Amino acid sequence: MYADAKLWLNKGWIDYFSPQLYWPTSRLTQSYPVLLGWWSGENTMNRHLWPGISVGRDTSSVNTTEVTNEIMISRGITPKSSGVVHWSISSLTKNPKLAQALLDGPYKKQALVPPSGWLDNIARLRQKLA
Repeated sequence: MYADAKLWLNKGWIDYFSPQLYWPTSRLTQSYPVLLGWWSGENTMNRHLWPGISVGRDTSSVNTTEVTNEIMISRGITPKSSGVVHWSISSLTKNPKLAQALLDGPYKKQALVPPSGWLDNIARLRQKLA
């Protein structure tokens, strides 16, 4: 199967997009913020852009700092759709230090699902009834 993800994002044929950005913030040639910035520039229809970030199995404080930095960078680059998708969530649940650092830091306040203004009223009504 083939899908032109960039075209789908450009045309607004999707409600959200989660590019798999499993690169560290410090890699100069393909850094997390550079790649997220590129995808953000491709988001011409302003759909939700929630990058996939790698939690990894590393339980060190260096990894905790990297994950936290990626979340905060995402919030800065994409403030209207500030969220990330953790891969793999099982790695996060098996790392109590990282989980607690996120709860004490970027996830301290409860988040709400952002509105999807491009959906028509019928779709919104269906969401409320579901």
